[in-house]
Amino acid sequence: MIVIDNFIKDENILNAFCNVDLWNTLSELRYENWYGEEDLNHEAALHNYISYLRETLWKDTEFNRLEYWANITNKIRGLDWHFDKDETLSKTTGEIKTPVTGAIWYGYPHKVAGGYLEIATDEAQLERLKPVYNRLVLFDVAKVHRVSPILYGTRYGLQVNLW
Repeated sequence: MIVIDNFIKDENILNAFCNVDLWNTLSELRYENWYGEEDLNHEAALHNYISYLRETLWKDTEFNRLEYWANITNKIRGLDWHFDKDETLSKTTGEIKTPVTGAIWYGYPHKVAGGYLEIATDEAQLERLKPVYNRLVLFDVAKVHRVSPILYGTRYGLQVNLW
């Protein structure tokens, strides 16, 4: 796992992600883009963010496609224990295929109590990370993880998985 605080330095990108409407739009869809296709028709800031991830953090990582989506969680709408997998393949054939890697970025200046990213490790331990604004967490999304219960506020996270 890698944690990078103050990940985005570009104020234009940060300001664009302060728009809750962008987050609501991203939470309503799950976007898959076969690597090499450039049809990111969303806000320029989103395109710049995804491009930055690809060019700086994942330039040497082999993958065929990426997907991204937003999770907006609160006291009523949580996210329980799971691991990321190809849901369609799993439902149709029973085969489990997991991403190469994944990341979550807290790009909205949320005010939230709870909502920790919790990851179950191989040693039967639990890693907990606070959802800090402008923090990027790179981790093995094939490991079981969840969002801990939220006491108050709303938590905004943008997930990106490489396949």
